[in-house]
Amino acid sequence: MKILFLLLFLSVSSPEDANSTQNLDFWISQLKSSSIDLQINALEKLPEINNPKATPDIIESLQSPNAEIRYYAAVALAKLPTHEGLAALADRLVVEKDVYVKSEINRSIRKLKDYFDQLEKQKQSESDGKKK
Repeated sequence: MKILFLLLFLSVSSPEDANSTQNLDFWISQLKSSSIDLQINALEKLPEINNPKATPDIIESLQSPNAEIRYYAAVALAKLPTHEGLAALADRLVVEKDVYVKSEINRSIRKLKDYFDQLEKQKQSESDGKKK
């Protein structure tokens, strides 16, 4: 019975994983599009997939000559928390000229710092609980 359940679980989860990878690849390819609308759409969808493999491509979008793309890249990085994303936002903040993008980068940095602080507190709390 356990083997049957395991086989059923694997058969159900594998296509989902494949779809997730296909979706990731598709949306990353949209970031390379010449269409600003497609790039923005990809920056909105990639965090929903919740795969940190998208982070380098989103970070690359922070270098776009288009301020709107940089804005949405900052939003996306805040929704897909990684230390690499936080570092890239901090680097971009130094050189960003657009006031709206700069404001969003600041907001995203605060959001990521809060997230990582909470994560650290949770780990510390769990560690303290194990010591008792």
